[in-house]
Amino acid sequence: MANLDILMKMEMKDKKLDIAYFLSFCMEQYKNRHQMSGEEVATLFEQYDVLPYLEDNFEVLHTQGHRWLMDEIDEWINNRKKRNEDMILYHGSIEQVRKPEIRKANRALDYGSGF
Repeated sequence: MANLDILMKMEMKDKKLDIAYFLSFCMEQYKNRHQMSGEEVATLFEQYDVLPYLEDNFEVLHTQGHRWLMDEIDEWINNRKKRNEDMILYHGSIEQVRKPEIRKANRALDYGSGF
């Protein structure tokens, strides 16, 4: 049983490493394709939540070619931009919210449905 646990931990560590390499690969390819700096790509990917998307869909995405991946990332970013342009957020304050965080409510912790 202990050997199985060790093997499973090693596989999980290897998968995390594979995901890290994949994310790094995607950032480097995107940087080269769009002639951007690494910092510009990191900022763009953070702004549009690209890295969580790539990590969450690693199993499918890592099997695709780099050109397809770059097109997929461009499409993801464009869809997020459109979604952000169409959204109007009203709140009860005089402060301007430049980058609102939209989070799914946790019914056990938040006020529940309707709030």
